[in-house]
Amino acid sequence: MIDIRVAATLATGLLVAACSTGTSGSGGGAVPCAVDGSCPSGSTCVNTICVYSGGTDTGATDAGPADSGPTDVKAVDSGPVDAGNGMTDAGKVDSGAADSGKIDAGKTDSGKSDSGTPDTAPQTPLKIAEIQAGTASVQCPDPGKSVTIAKGVLIEDAVATTSAYEVSGKHGAFYARPLAKPAVDGKFSGITVVVFNQVPQVVAGDVVRIRGNLVEYYCESEITVGKAPDGVEVVGKQAPPQAWKVAPAQIAWNNSDSEAFEGVLVRVEGVQVVEPNVLGTDGKPHGMFAVAAAGSSSGSAPLVHVGGNKNTTFASYDPATKLTTTKFTQGQGFASITGHLTYSFGAYVLRVSKDADLVAQ
Repeated sequence: MIDIRVAATLATGLLVAACSTGTSGSGGGAVPCAVDGSCPSGSTCVNTICVYSGGTDTGATDAGPADSGPTDVKAVDSGPVDAGNGMTDAGKVDSGAADSGKIDAGKTDSGKSDSGTPDTAPQTPLKIAEIQAGTASVQCPDPGKSVTIAKGVLIEDAVATTSAYEVSGKHGAFYARPLAKPAVDGKFSGITVVVFNQVPQVVAGDVVRIRGNLVEYYCESEITVGKAPDGVEVVGKQAPPQAWKVAPAQIAWNNSDSEAFEGVLVRVEGVQVVEPNVLGTDGKPHGMFAVAAAGSSSGSAPLVHVGGNKNTTFASYDPATKLTTTKFTQGQGFASITGHLTYSFGAYVLRVSKDADLVAQ
């Protein structure tokens, strides 16, 4: 049997040992408070147990190596696209009332339009000889109608070879040639100019600038002048040009070589009347007559058809017969006849501008 005093001493030693383990830091179990309520340093007595206020953990940081395991390469979902057949939204149309606001009744801008002259592109002038010797003039695209060959044709440095006269009741016409007199024989050196709805103030010798359309009017080459910017401008004056002397054969009514003198101011000399009244394609006279070189045998000499205009008086209209005939007789002679060669109804015609152009023998 153990001695009770020895047992008490052992118990007291165990209690002291248990209290000695309650120092600051980690570890240790619950420490009872002393009889006087005191506790080891760093703790307080709470319900007879010494409770530590918490010491600072001074343990070293874990410096173990980082996890070097491979990256997660989980595969992408490659399943098929959802092909569901969803229904279309069949919502009803908005049936709300339309906006009934009034239309703006403000006045329209009444500002005037710009009346300035339209811009025109620079243009290289054509020469009269280029027109008359061109394919369209020489060959004629269509004898049965008027054909426009080119629009906006410009002719500069031209001179009027006759004063303007009235045609077709309200239009005007005149002839022109290059300002510089042709050096050889006058071929391809004239052109007819027709001005719509007016008779221009042009007289022989006026230097003119012409802009219009190049037209083959039933095979006669013409410059037709209509609305702006087309027009005829007188830019100077000189002495009226003189006519080229030609032989009747050079301007015969049915000679294709006569084309070279179309629009040219020419003169034939020493001729006589062969036909006082030339019949047209309709079998009727229209105030023209035919001449040939004086002394020519009838029926064999080249004939020149001669016609006039509203300023000439050698032809007159008979209301009873509805025919236009001349006052000449067969065999009547002329010292000279001057006019411009034109083309009309399949024949070349020497068109006289005034009575004085017929000089009797």
